[in-house]
Order: sequence, then C-alpha cells, then structure tokens
Amino acid sequence: MEERSFDELIDATCPSCRHAVSLDASVCPSCGYKLKPEGKKAPAAPAKAPSASPARKTGKSKKNLYIVGGIIVVAIIVIVVVALSL
Repeated sequence: MEERSFDELIDATCPSCRHAVSLDASVCPSCGYKLKPEGKKAPAAPAKAPSASPARKTGKSKKNLYIVGGIIVVAIIVIVVVALSL
C-alpha cells in the first residue's frame, strides 16, 4: 500500500461539498465540482462559514420583526388616541 502525504489526503476532499473524492478524479461524484486534471482540488473560492450566515440572517430577521412590531404598536396607539379624542 502506497503511503500518501498529508497534503494529498486533504486534497482527496471536494472543496465544495466536502465529499471524499478519488485522488485521480477530475469531477466530484457527489456535486459535480470540477477538480484539477491531476485529481487535486482546484483553488477554492473564499470559504464561507456555513454557521455564520444563518445566524446573521436570523439576527436581521429578528431585528426587522421588532421594528415592524414597534411600528404596528405605535400605529394602534395613535388610532386609539385619535378615536378617544373624537
């Protein structure tokens, strides 16, 4: 059995889906990501933190929800005050 270097072992993972790929593969069998012809991974795009993106979206969603809720509460208060002053 031929020993592989650490770099070769890392290159045996698709940079797109993290699926294990053959060292001589030119395309990832799982997602179709095009690998280098030598079977090593192509330079990957800057890695995005998968957990950071949903958390960021959730934070913005909650903030927007509070803003919309606040506007609705203020609108109801204005309507009640106007109705009581008539």
